[in-house]
Amino acid sequence: MTSYFEGHRFTGKKPKPAKEEKEKTEKLTQEQLHRKLNRARFDVRKFGINGFSKEDKEDAKIKLAIELGAKPPKRKAVNYKMLMAQVKEKKKTDAEQREKDRMVGIIRKKPKKFRKKEGVRGFTSQIGKYKDGVLTVPNQIIKGTSKKK
Repeated sequence: MTSYFEGHRFTGKKPKPAKEEKEKTEKLTQEQLHRKLNRARFDVRKFGINGFSKEDKEDAKIKLAIELGAKPPKRKAVNYKMLMAQVKEKKKTDAEQREKDRMVGIIRKKPKKFRKKEGVRGFTSQIGKYKDGVLTVPNQIIKGTSKKK
């Protein structure tokens, strides 16, 4: 018995890139280079954070997270009496500073307070509403205006 043998050679779907194509892919685009530099800066900063003390390390991690898009932490709760004492102290020091500036001759403008305009917004003397270029007036208004005359 003789057997018949056929040899098949497998060829890949993608041809191997030539040397010129390899050189083109090795060159980084400006955007890729920018990303790599940002990543390196991030890694250096993260490594530097490890050398801080415990409190400084927490603050640095929070700042880094905020820069990366996290929401900043909420303020810690303060007792109302303590808060009022802080506000009073701040006003007192601010008044003293203003007095010193006035003595020296520096004039500091007070910040303007914006007041809300009083009155009804959107009120016009027009009767009815416009729909598709046609003024529509309710029957109640039409009857009310004709009786007044």
